[in-house]
Amino acid sequence: MNTKKQTEKSFNEKWHKNRQLAFDETLREDSDIFNWILNRNGFDTVNKFSNWLSGRKRILDAGCGNGRVTALLRKYAQDSSHIVGIDLTAADVAAVGAVYTAELLQAAFARMKARTQSHQH
Repeated sequence: MNTKKQTEKSFNEKWHKNRQLAFDETLREDSDIFNWILNRNGFDTVNKFSNWLSGRKRILDAGCGNGRVTALLRKYAQDSSHIVGIDLTAADVAAVGAVYTAELLQAAFARMKARTQSHQH
């Protein structure tokens, strides 16, 4: 099997067939996946992660894959934080086209900027 086919198969398994399991394990604080994500990003406790997120109004999860870490960011960031996840290699996103995706991302950040500015006045 060539590399492209292996990648498609791997992403299909993770993003479509086991999607809920990946989300559940990512969001469960006592799971290995949850702890691995925190540690990989330099945090040894949920409180340190939450405190770090607390000062962020805009969060970009670049290379978000199936969005499970984006969901983790949403869970621990402030309610007022604007979070965008993007992954240009995801089959679902890539099918739409990179140009269209870039336009959507640009529009999302423009909306977030406008909302942030309106809250400052």
